[in-house]
Amino acid sequence: MSILKIIPIFIILAFIAIMLFTKENRDRLYIKYIILTFPFLNIPLIPLLKGFSLISFIYLIFFYKNKKVVFFASRFYLVIFLMLISLIIMGLYFSELGPSFVGIRDIIAIFPIFIFAKILIYELIEDSDYFFELLQLLKILLIISLVFLGVQLMVGMQFSLSKELNPNIILSNGIRYPAFFGDPQDFSMFLAIMSFMCLIKKDNNSKIPILNYILILLSVLGILSSGGRAGLIGFIFGIFLIVIFGKSLSAKIWIIVLGVLTYFVVMEFQNKFAIFNRGTDLDDAYKFRHEIWGQAFDMFLNRPIFGIGIGNYERHVVIYNPDQVWPTADDFIPFDCPENGYLKFLSELGGPAFIIIFIILLLPVFRGLYMFFLKKDFILIYLFSGFMVWMIGFNSNYSFGDIRIEILIGLLISMLISRQHYLTTNKAVSEE
Repeated sequence: MSILKIIPIFIILAFIAIMLFTKENRDRLYIKYIILTFPFLNIPLIPLLKGFSLISFIYLIFFYKNKKVVFFASRFYLVIFLMLISLIIMGLYFSELGPSFVGIRDIIAIFPIFIFAKILIYELIEDSDYFFELLQLLKILLIISLVFLGVQLMVGMQFSLSKELNPNIILSNGIRYPAFFGDPQDFSMFLAIMSFMCLIKKDNNSKIPILNYILILLSVLGILSSGGRAGLIGFIFGIFLIVIFGKSLSAKIWIIVLGVLTYFVVMEFQNKFAIFNRGTDLDDAYKFRHEIWGQAFDMFLNRPIFGIGIGNYERHVVIYNPDQVWPTADDFIPFDCPENGYLKFLSELGGPAFIIIFIILLLPVFRGLYMFFLKKDFILIYLFSGFMVWMIGFNSNYSFGDIRIEILIGLLISMLISRQHYLTTNKAVSEE
């Protein structure tokens, strides 16, 4: 039995043992366990369930006890979630290709992220200080990812949690390092989002530790090593927002210092960074994707209500768009997404489900922006910046193919919702 089979089994058994014998708050322990085992949660244990899904279902069925927490939008989110699931199931049922194993697996995988988000939101609302405990856990996770990257840089891609390397990792003139992710684009997105979490502080009297700035600098270097253009663009956009809206002179000075240091490091070692050694330039990459995007949009236009069915993209292109393949040394791998997350949703799920998904995602974001201008709470700007990294990257990468990115976005949305709840029920405001 390979180590990639042993790890998820151990993680599941350890989780059950901890839950059976702990005297701590089980909800918080579940959240903590998810964050600290984050690198391994995308490994499938059984065909239909990955580690995160199995842990979440086990916790819900055997250990979870519902709490009476006042959350003004809980019923709204429940109704809209049920609408989404109903539309997705109908789309798979009415699909020309019919249900598939992948489609059923993808439907089951929707539930765990909502389970996780509900438990997290309730914990954050019940105790506002838990928000900052969560940030410390995320910092530990970021350190783990950077250590993993460091080992990978030293020993090569044989140090990986993926059975097979993504075709976009090995370039003709370099390597795009993904750390514990399967796709380097996901890793660059992860690093950019986590960098903004390092800028959050509790109140005016708190100072951001020097370690946090070091982690941000290392994260930028990690983004460059991953070759993730979208992650880098998202990070720059977020920094631009912070500079525009921020009031703290010291934070702006640190950003400038980090920018200058990054520039000199990049200029000195640019041949070592994958982002400067990509096999295609931006124009070629856009032309390649534009053709695929057009084909995916045609899928949506042909079936605008229910789409081609969740999980059916790969089956569809094998029949109707056989040119959508990754060439490998031994074979051709059909695309399972159109190099664009938005078009993946549109083509597979149809217009109504697409709208509901982005109501769930964007409602807390827009309300967070409104609360920022009302309360001047800069924590919301950092969370918003992290979310924008994902939105920018989603345009060129279906990052939800990795369940860990779903967890990360679920974390951001939950933190946005809980922060808004805190600001509407408390007079205290956190300045930058």
